[in-house]
Amino acid sequence: MNQPLSPPTLVGLPQSASASGGIGLGTIAPWTLAAIALAALIIFVLRWVSSRRTRSAASSAILVSMCNGLKLTKADRRLLKQLADESNGTSPVSLLLCPSVFERAAAKAASRIDQKALHRLRQRLAA
Repeated sequence: MNQPLSPPTLVGLPQSASASGGIGLGTIAPWTLAAIALAALIIFVLRWVSSRRTRSAASSAILVSMCNGLKLTKADRRLLKQLADESNGTSPVSLLLCPSVFERAAAKAASRIDQKALHRLRQRLAA
């Protein structure tokens, strides 16, 4: 007379769907965590890119004002940027502020830089 009780099932779903897991906490949780991690990664990358642009713009403004104060031409500024690019990770402002860094960068890029322009830039910086 007494029949074993079967576990409760959702209305409209066959018993096998709810017994095998179906849509439950075990399947929703990993996808939710993955979505949260992806959103956090996107936010991190966006903030990093925007802060990098801000630093770059500030560095350019400082370079322009320093070049104007030293009476350097746009060609001199372009040469400073080229020297900075050749010396991996050095900013053009650092080249202006530290003569030893400038000379190291000039020595590294000696074959790829116009030597007459470099000589004129050295004279203007020394004056």
